[in-house]
Amino acid sequence: VEVEELVGETMPLVRAQMESAGVKAEVKVQEGLPPVEVDFESIRYVLSTLLSNAVACSPPGSIIRLEISAEPPEGEPQYLKIGVTDAGGGLSPEDLSLVFTRFAFPDQALIRGLGEKGVGLSLAKAIVEMHGGRIWAESTMGAGTTFFVLLPFRQKKPISEGRKWEEEDTS
Repeated sequence: VEVEELVGETMPLVRAQMESAGVKAEVKVQEGLPPVEVDFESIRYVLSTLLSNAVACSPPGSIIRLEISAEPPEGEPQYLKIGVTDAGGGLSPEDLSLVFTRFAFPDQALIRGLGEKGVGLSLAKAIVEMHGGRIWAESTMGAGTTFFVLLPFRQKKPISEGRKWEEEDTS
């Protein structure tokens, strides 16, 4: 998947939400990134979930940031690094430790004003890990939260390799 195509197909999914919330996006994609071996729809879901959450957590008039680069930044790139930063109030260390746990906050929204209880982020985590990647968040109270995703450019085994049951003869 070409990274520019992934971004180009994802941004329209959150544009209406951004306009409604009065939030703008700053997108920075490193030039010359190689294609990444991922399931397009799954990673688009992850990216749109992170962007949508960032919009929902940011006050009107603010800017969310999407930065995509190679990791390591020098030499042969091994990973695609995605960072999505909101302009919200940040998460406490206690909430941050539970952010990817499904239904960790059964009586309240995980992030105030967002309305979800952690289902989207737990699914995003599962998708990233199925691609051999890693997802985490860093937050500073009063200064917002950044969600990071690392995805290997090349998969150790094809993503479809786990579907050998489709090839089995069941007669």
